[in-house]
Amino acid sequence: MRPRATHAVVEALSASGGAVCIGGARYSMGGQIAALQALHLDMRMMNRLVWLDAARQRARVQAGMRWRDLQALADPLGLAVAIMQSYSNFSVGGSVAFNCHGRYVGKGALVHSVVAVELVDAAGRVLELDRTQNRDLFFAVVGGYGGLGVVTEVELALALNEKIQRKAEWVALAEYPDYFRERVESPDSVLHNADLAPSRFDRPLAVTWSRSEAPLTDARRLRSENADQREHARLQVRARVAGGRFRHRK
Repeated sequence: MRPRATHAVVEALSASGGAVCIGGARYSMGGQIAALQALHLDMRMMNRLVWLDAARQRARVQAGMRWRDLQALADPLGLAVAIMQSYSNFSVGGSVAFNCHGRYVGKGALVHSVVAVELVDAAGRVLELDRTQNRDLFFAVVGGYGGLGVVTEVELALALNEKIQRKAEWVALAEYPDYFRERVESPDSVLHNADLAPSRFDRPLAVTWSRSEAPLTDARRLRSENADQREHARLQVRARVAGGRFRHRK
């Protein structure tokens, strides 16, 4: 079924006595799980904004919303997603289920930006989880792979949308730990990744996005909503080799 609201999930779980399979954006690396005689929940229709508080830099969304959709809502307010994985076409609920991480320097996994979660358990009860209310269940559900219930809403901390400058340079593998401590662990660093390439894997390409007040060289605020992910990856590789650019946080 394709629920559009929490009450529909409640009704479905209350009537179901067997296994439950949950689908978000359906990009799971291991494929989608489909059990025989199970209740299959396709969460993609639960993609609405519940509320967005720009002053507090917080937003609450239905779990089927994609990160790209949340970015489109936050960007006009000068805000951005605080933590997410590299690609924005994953669902928020799916990301919460495996507690993803991105390239954010010093921010850790997604849980650090998750303020609260609405969960429907196997009995059909609607539970609000945060760091004070149902604390143990909150930390079990974030990263729990959907094993404890269906996440229907997520409240997230947002961040300021700042200009960042991209710098890429090759670093000898043995020198990378010192390079990271001296050049990357800085309050100005926002994103970082280091890519190893075949065949020797001994010279990572270190790519760092740092806060900058320099004029933009890429005026696009958001990538095309329907951009092909494989093309995006190919362009990223080319950009890394070509050198740095300026862009807004994505």
